[in-house]
This record gives sequence, structure tokens and C-alpha cells, in this order.
Amino acid sequence: MSAKEKRKICEEKYSIPFDQELEEEMETMDGAFSSAYKSSLERKGMKQGIEEEKRETIQALFQMNRFSLQEIATIARCPIEKVQKIQEELNKKSS
Repeated sequence: MSAKEKRKICEEKYSIPFDQELEEEMETMDGAFSSAYKSSLERKGMKQGIEEEKRETIQALFQMNRFSLQEIATIARCPIEKVQKIQEELNKKSS
């Protein structure tokens, strides 16, 4: 929602008069929110990328057929339960 739309709602629905100072504060809040939202999306994207990279590493280690589940978990730095889950998914795909 744009700052104009928010201002209109505040003035019409809640009878809050706007002056220059209040409008500037609203714009500052919008900017801070937008920045925080963008930062949050970037963190989520990075986390998703890291998880996908771990998954690909685990898959590659399974394909090498040289490592135990515990060794794969250690190499990929993730819980053995996660490695087991990926192993189950890979087994289902290959069946």
C-alpha cells in the first residue's frame, strides 16, 4: 500500500489529521519496513541456497558409495536424521 493510500485511510477512516512531520515519519517507517523485508527475503534466499547445496553434496556422497551415513552427516555438517531422510527420498526416486 502506498503512503498516499495509508494517509487517506488514516484521515478518512480514523480522522487522523496529517501534517508534514507525520507524513515524514510514515515515509521513514515505510523505508525501514521495506529495508527489513528485503533483508529478510535475502536471508531466506541464502538459507535456501545453503540447504540446497547441502542436499546436493549429500546426494553426491551417496553416489560415490564410499561413505557411511555418519560420515556423510559429518562431511555435510547436518544431522544424521536429515541424511537418512534424503537417502529415503533418493531410494524412492530410483525405485
